[in-house]
Amino acid sequence: MLDAENACGVLKGVAGSVHITPPLDWRLPLFGYESRVRPAGGVSSELFANVLVVSDEMGRIVVFMTFDTLYVGQRLSKRLSSFAKERYGVQEKDFLCAASHTHFAPALDDSKPCLGRADARYLNWVADRCEKLLTDLLGQTAAPLLVRSAAVAWDGAVFRRRHWPLPYFCGHKKIAWGQPVMAPNPRGPSEGRLRLWTLQKSDDEKMLAAIWTCACHPTGGTQNLLISADFCSHARQRLFEVIGAETPVLFFQGFAGDQRPNVPERRSLAERIGKAMLFGPSFATFDAASWRAWTDRLESAVGAAYAHAIAHSATPAIGKIETALFELPQSAIIDDAQRDIKSVITFRHISLGNLIELFGVSAEASTQLRELIPFPNAIPIGYIGDVFGYWPTEQQRQEGGYEGRRFFRAFGLKGRFRADLDEKFRSAARQLNQEC
Repeated sequence: MLDAENACGVLKGVAGSVHITPPLDWRLPLFGYESRVRPAGGVSSELFANVLVVSDEMGRIVVFMTFDTLYVGQRLSKRLSSFAKERYGVQEKDFLCAASHTHFAPALDDSKPCLGRADARYLNWVADRCEKLLTDLLGQTAAPLLVRSAAVAWDGAVFRRRHWPLPYFCGHKKIAWGQPVMAPNPRGPSEGRLRLWTLQKSDDEKMLAAIWTCACHPTGGTQNLLISADFCSHARQRLFEVIGAETPVLFFQGFAGDQRPNVPERRSLAERIGKAMLFGPSFATFDAASWRAWTDRLESAVGAAYAHAIAHSATPAIGKIETALFELPQSAIIDDAQRDIKSVITFRHISLGNLIELFGVSAEASTQLRELIPFPNAIPIGYIGDVFGYWPTEQQRQEGGYEGRRFFRAFGLKGRFRADLDEKFRSAARQLNQEC
């Protein structure tokens, strides 16, 4: 077991990673788009599961697990959290699984077949590998941690909702009128920055792990049938160059429900007008050159964050672990009598002394919802555990569009959102604060 005899409130930790790229001869389809059913034809970048385990002087243990996948899902997150609890006494509220949200990996969530069917063989294979990694890490003696952090400006993401007053085809032979289209809207909100933390053992100059976060949908890859961690692999490779190959790099996806890569426009005016007449304004797609330029800028931002971080002396990680979990019935925000009333949306708060503080929700949360979080220093993250779908702002619900309602079919949901979504989010966040 992890050494619990911390002195002076010192936080200790261990970290590790494991490859979760499936064998190609399994012929697994990728997860993330309704129209894509063919099996993956190759590997553009490897998929990883990464683990960071932190303990405080009271012997309390928190486990972070991040996955290169669209959603972790209930089966995998429950299996791993139950394993950690039964074998090592890690409580449910002290165990966090998070997805990068890449749209170019096989499914681990078996609850959304319209987006891609999960293969039980792959899910169990990933779970077995992760349990083995947890056994290895939770059996080690942890070391006191040193932490550095930095934040830099980054403009790689853009708001993806744009008002369009004319009727347009929106898929499945449906026509929308007066609803937002999925198109770049530079005037809309975006987080506009990238954050990075580096961790190392106090008695070792080598980096133990890195953590980074931004808010942007990983949908930019130019090769639709290749397995890929999308832009996360480019950031990870940049960090590998400076902290050591295959050092665990944990990525926490931000509130990215309405954020997408800012693709440069390269279509002709005639093509843009022609498509807009039928489907409304839309995003251009990356070609190889523009994708390389976009990921180069991301890598530069990651490199700049690392340079800023190491320009300062490392700080001993100290303090105590504080966590809270609040479950909101899904029926509180979705009017759907056919849905299982046991379905819940999970809100999480995890504070690790002066190391990091996170506020998480099991949803694709819109970026403006971060303003409703009652923890001023917490980093907002989405895509944790069992994601039910999008949580838009109240204004977006009223406007409609994909995030406001139209995603329901692809996610297997029926009914509609109830009103006052902002107040329901704020109320759940306050309840979580009371649990702390």
